[in-house]
Amino acid sequence: MADRAASPMARPSSMSLRTPDLEAAQRYYPAVFPWTLRRDAEEGGTASIRCAEALVAQLVRDRSGDRSPRHFTVHFAVANLGATLAAAVRLGASPVVEPGREGAPRVVLLVDPSGQRFGLELALDPPAWGDREDLGLPQIFTLHTALLEASCAFYAELLGWEFEAPEDPAVRHVGGLGGLVVMLRDAKRSLGDGESGYWEPSVLVHEVEAAARACEGAGGRIVAGGGAADHAAILADPYGTTLAVHQGP
Repeated sequence: MADRAASPMARPSSMSLRTPDLEAAQRYYPAVFPWTLRRDAEEGGTASIRCAEALVAQLVRDRSGDRSPRHFTVHFAVANLGATLAAAVRLGASPVVEPGREGAPRVVLLVDPSGQRFGLELALDPPAWGDREDLGLPQIFTLHTALLEASCAFYAELLGWEFEAPEDPAVRHVGGLGGLVVMLRDAKRSLGDGESGYWEPSVLVHEVEAAARACEGAGGRIVAGGGAADHAAILADPYGTTLAVHQGP
């Protein structure tokens, strides 16, 4: 077993998004979700979005010139960032940016062995999201991966996850996370051939149809769902970054 220092059953705790069009993202997300925006007054290259005082995500301007599709990166809370990072590397993950020895960041971004980006961050006490069911907070987190079994083994070893007995061999649910739902899906089944996968968070909204209308009104587009009878949808911001939404029972 890896010498990890993550608390048992490490949980999703925040997200981040690198986007070439930060201004469009700053206008779009508060218009669609019950989120408030806080701009970085000094740099102008970052902004945070919050819901009910809880940090939802950090928006970062991407100046690399890369125009490829983007996805939100999900961060997981751990008790010891340095030790868990070392364990992740031993298990085959690659840091996106190596933290310095002095003043190491609170969040470290990595690419897992299947090629999907995720983050590790220091756990807060109490956790920012916990088991809260506030509208506007992400509740469901799906990893679409081309390497389902290898991904399950990686996250189980690194984050202490225990997977429930599968009803569908292409879907694995993590048990014991309270109000948060985490699942891993075979990308060939969920996305089709040619898609390597990504983490897909889903935000709780009051009404999916209303969120879809707000998305279009703010310059985004509906990728899937969004009708009056739908309880879930996938919405894209003006740049094309997708985010799922769902409504409660």
